[in-house]
Amino acid sequence: MRMASPKRAVTLGAALLVLGAGLLILSYLLTPPGAGLDTPDGGEPRATAPWLDLPPRAPQPKDPVEAGYLQFHRALLRGDLVEAERALVNLTPEVGQPDARLAMAHARLALAMDDAAAAADHAWVAVGQAPEDPWAWSLLGAILMRTGELTEAGQALAITQELDPSLADVTLPARWRSALTSGDAAATIRLAEEFTALHPDDAIAPYYRAEGLLSAGSPSEAVNLLVTVLRSEPASPALLWYALGRSYLALDGYLEAATSLEAAANRVARGDTSLEHVSTQPLDDLNALLALAYLRTDRCAEAEAILRRLATVRDGLEPLVTSAVVCQTPTPTLTPWIPQQIGTVTPLP
Repeated sequence: MRMASPKRAVTLGAALLVLGAGLLILSYLLTPPGAGLDTPDGGEPRATAPWLDLPPRAPQPKDPVEAGYLQFHRALLRGDLVEAERALVNLTPEVGQPDARLAMAHARLALAMDDAAAAADHAWVAVGQAPEDPWAWSLLGAILMRTGELTEAGQALAITQELDPSLADVTLPARWRSALTSGDAAATIRLAEEFTALHPDDAIAPYYRAEGLLSAGSPSEAVNLLVTVLRSEPASPALLWYALGRSYLALDGYLEAATSLEAAANRVARGDTSLEHVSTQPLDDLNALLALAYLRTDRCAEAEAILRRLATVRDGLEPLVTSAVVCQTPTPTLTPWIPQQIGTVTPLP
């Protein structure tokens, strides 16, 4: 039996080590960022980062009453009043008896149908059934403001603030940012519906509706809503394009997200200040989402540039900066190892 020479054995071992290392690096480079992350719903993992407040993929509630309310809010936020009314009709027997929550839902639907008188009637029923519920009084105050009953509206809002001091600041932007920061989906949905009720024709109303849909776990419906609005009004505020980018990110539509967020950035560069309605650091928040979209569409150099700038004002970005650097590293080309004769004859054993 012939034995390999020590020199050839060393050469073979070194080549195998190089090949193994190359395969390991290739495997790392070809693994999408975020792969291997646990997902609560058991679905495909998606990009996450501790400094981004992206909407979660909310699981469907198993309780038929909660599922019915979620269906109602989704329909109301996307403007499908027929479906919203159908959801309330189906909810009534599930609830079993009238309660404040159901009365508030009827009030919101009536307000969306421009029936302010009926909305006020339902709101008064709600506060009568739940006089300790600050949200019932808040809704009543909003409706009374809509109907021009300013004195009564002020009294209702005063009761709201007395019941819940955190609602003392009645300006929506502060309450809105608080709801988004805390991840309170129920509060986000309520506030979105409140803004829409008070300002149905406001240019940024679709933003609140879209964020409400995101909080309700319906990013695809948020996309449909915003695309419809932006097709008819392409000069809409940057805030709507920003919301569209967030909605696409929630669907892992990174290319579409990048395009939408770039449209928002272009408007901000021209002096659009609409993002200030929802953020105290609008440029940082917009750039953070842009960096994520760029990273997931292989625009790694642009992502790195943004992340390095953000790293001067935000913590926890080092892993993403590293990912942006690594994804710019050329993928190695693997060449099969071929033994070469060195001109000597292997001695016989």
